[in-house]
Amino acid sequence: MLHDTGGRAEIFVGWFINGNTGDVLPPGLLGALAALHLDLALDIYPPDQAKTQPSASAGGSVSAGPAATG
Repeated sequence: MLHDTGGRAEIFVGWFINGNTGDVLPPGLLGALAALHLDLALDIYPPDQAKTQPSASAGGSVSAGPAATG
């Protein structure tokens, strides 16, 4: 397993919002992520940034920088 050899993996979510919003991550999902030793990285872009960020479909690139370990 990746975790057993010192490796790590994450699920990265880029969330572009247009206003006040929210969502729920159910315990089953969080438990499944924990059981698989997966980090969950949320990158939330407010309305003013959502207008200026390039999208992957518009020729922009999507990348994730190094995640914090803890």
